[in-house]
Amino acid sequence: MRLIQDLMSPRMFLDWLGYGGNDVIDIPIQNDLTLGTVCALSSMKAYVDFRRRGFDIKGMRYDDLVARPFEIYQRLLEACRLDVSLAEKAVRCMQNDSQHNATMSRC
Repeated sequence: MRLIQDLMSPRMFLDWLGYGGNDVIDIPIQNDLTLGTVCALSSMKAYVDFRRRGFDIKGMRYDDLVARPFEIYQRLLEACRLDVSLAEKAVRCMQNDSQHNATMSRC
């Protein structure tokens, strides 16, 4: 129970993930939105840090994926050295609601 109480702070949560939360405002995580925001921001911070250190990390924008899904999936598959012909199947899968009847989709 102590671990869960400690993780209610973004700083401690990011420390637990291994990101080091020293530059995060120490506010309590009160709901799923706060937790999701902290996780998303920590991922973005790690991405920017790696890019600044010279690592050639590729990224994609969600808006591009929605606007040009086939092209973006082709590029993602190519970057991962996977069969580019799977892009069409990936687009079809993206068109299905993977969270059909889930609590999240009813909000």
